Amino acid sequence: METGSIPTVGFALNEVPIGIHMPAVYCEIIKHAIGPRAASELTLFGQVYDLAAVEKMGVIGKTAAPSRLLDDAVAWAALVSPDCYPVYAFAKRALQAATMAAIDAAARLDGDWLSLACQTPRACAPTRAATAN
Repeated sequence: METGSIPTVGFALNEVPIGIHMPAVYCEIIKHAIGPRAASELTLFGQVYDLAAVEKMGVIGKTAAPSRLLDDAVAWAALVSPDCYPVYAFAKRALQAATMAAIDAAARLDGDWLSLACQTPRACAPTRAATAN
């Protein structure tokens, strides 16, 4: 894609820096998608990153001009033949197995945090404020 055709965009996760609980399940999903180092930086600090930075971090794997988006996506999806769908699905499950186990553990961690933190109104105030809207 030509640099001149890239729109100005910003990417950020700002929950933690403004006091909103980032569910552990979300953290595991982000960590699986982009790796622990980039996930930590993106999740903990709330910085706004430009397109080049998120490409480098692995948040975005591919870009396409708006006029090419659908065609490029269809071409990418066509790389997997329908004959291979069952083995593709198995390989995908195998690649995600450790993360799925971590997500199960994270869900328990989230439940524990909500149970304990919400017993103290002050500790849970940012979460309640975020979910009240």
